[in-house]
Amino acid sequence: MQAAESSGEMDAAAARRYAVENFQSVMAIERNVLRSSRLVDNVFEAARLLGQQLLLDYSLEVDLMEVLTDLRDELRVFYADRVPEIELEPELPKLKAERARLEQVMSCLLNNASRYTPRKERVGIRARVHMLSRETLGTAEELPVEEWLPEGRYVHVEVWDHGPGIPIEERKRVFQPFYRLKRDSGGVKGMGLGLFICHGLVASHGGAIWITDTVGAAHGTTVHVLWPAESRDTVADHGR
Repeated sequence: MQAAESSGEMDAAAARRYAVENFQSVMAIERNVLRSSRLVDNVFEAARLLGQQLLLDYSLEVDLMEVLTDLRDELRVFYADRVPEIELEPELPKLKAERARLEQVMSCLLNNASRYTPRKERVGIRARVHMLSRETLGTAEELPVEEWLPEGRYVHVEVWDHGPGIPIEERKRVFQPFYRLKRDSGGVKGMGLGLFICHGLVASHGGAIWITDTVGAAHGTTVHVLWPAESRDTVADHGR
């Protein structure tokens, strides 16, 4: 009787191991399929940006919190120990954007932050309202953006991590097509299109994107996105 019970326990344990191994295999396949799909999508997206053939719909009001909640659930599957912390200012205004494109930008930045951050290190995103005026344009310490950026209300998004960081001399180059960090030339997979596409989409919506160190951390990268919280027509009226 005891032998039968012992045999049953062993069979149950083996079944659990088999289920776990199969689940891990399925997840690995899903990750590879998703990665391949994104690579193909990025190639076509980059071609449209380079050819200035990208058509966007700016008429929708998009809730940033809804976008980030969906993305966090997705990232939890692939980076269980690096799920982004979300910190949004209360009553954050909705963004005038094409939702799919906003999701694309946030997904790329959060995936990069999670991918390059060691296990159990922190990754996060915060956002607040920023009123851009002639006075604040002069405060390059906080917002090192170009002078052509029109005045108005924006949402300042910061995607931060505790990864290895990006050297100062490469922080503008990473937004160029097919550019890969020197440290990644021998290992990390990718075509160097993600940040180029992010730059193009943010700029097309009338915003700006740049990189700094993560404040208060020994190492890490923070990608800043300044996204207009108003319609494209209003942005155009500012003279862009």
